[in-house]
Amino acid sequence: MGKLQFTFDVDPDANGVYDGRELAKQFIGAAFKLLVPYVDGCPACADNLMTAIANDVMEQLHEEGRQQGGLESGTYSTGDPASKALRVREHLDASKEETAAILGITGEGHTHH
Repeated sequence: MGKLQFTFDVDPDANGVYDGRELAKQFIGAAFKLLVPYVDGCPACADNLMTAIANDVMEQLHEEGRQQGGLESGTYSTGDPASKALRVREHLDASKEETAAILGITGEGHTHH
């Protein structure tokens, strides 16, 4: 049997970090298209199937996070591994406003620890 591989097109930013939000959009788009045949092309059912699968996966990850003391995270980057943490922090700091806009929050009353 052959393996199925996907290719996603995301360029690194000035810090050498790939935008996880853009990569997630591409992953989700590819996954959504794969679900459409299971619901005979029905948009509402495709949305519901995608949501059900995503919620199940997220709950599994949340449970693992509760057991491990936090959600596992990951980033992809180019460059020197020794400077990765700093470069990722710079990437995340530079992307805060865009992330807040996607989430629809102003930052009031919501903080991360």
